[in-house]
Amino acid sequence: MNEKNSRKKETKKRNFASMENFGDRVSFLIDEIGRAVLIEKTGISQSQLYRLKSGADTSRENLISLWRASGCSLSWLTIGEGSPFPDGDEKAVVSAPVEKPRADLPADYDLIPVMDIEASAGNGSSVAVEEVADMYAFRRDWLRNELGANATELRIIRVRGDSMVPKLNPGELIFVDTRETEFSGDGVYILRMDNDLMVKHVQRLPGRVLRVSSANDAYQPFEIKLDDASNDEVAIVGRVVWAVSGRRV
Repeated sequence: MNEKNSRKKETKKRNFASMENFGDRVSFLIDEIGRAVLIEKTGISQSQLYRLKSGADTSRENLISLWRASGCSLSWLTIGEGSPFPDGDEKAVVSAPVEKPRADLPADYDLIPVMDIEASAGNGSSVAVEEVADMYAFRRDWLRNELGANATELRIIRVRGDSMVPKLNPGELIFVDTRETEFSGDGVYILRMDNDLMVKHVQRLPGRVLRVSSANDAYQPFEIKLDDASNDEVAIVGRVVWAVSGRRV
């Protein structure tokens, strides 16, 4: 039995259902492959590997490096689906990013644009320029079953700042459902205030008031009165529904 098949046989004996967090799955790869080998194959520094293990770093570049170096299932690494080294062909929920639509994209995959803007988990990030920086491919049935949306209704943007830590980390990529442009229940939303984007938790209070708060207690909440004419420059851009690191928001 070769080393790859032996590894797959061993991994089947483990309980992967408990690896709900991205950091847990990185820890598994470190234990399975070896820290030194993983650092050498990925080119990721030891400090970067620690940030990945703690969930503080979910950048696209490092995630793809881990996937390629380890040979693990990308669907398992990103969202915890299945086992890390499944038998047979890889059936990833998320494909490697592609720069533009390709003729050879599988028929059951759709492309989601990654926008060249950031939603600030802090005091706001300018949205003067909104361009597509990249495209990610996702299985159509996964988008429909897990997110209840079609590819045309979703955008991916990057979190900037620390006001939503530990719920969302700086640099993390998040799915935004652009259909949700009005408050539809307590949750995390992208707000446009003047010319800035902010990612915040929004809660409805009595008297047509929305309470806007952060996950980080260092940031003070504020309120928006829906009937106040001065709030015309405040709008909901969409609702955050998933973090690309593999968890529902």
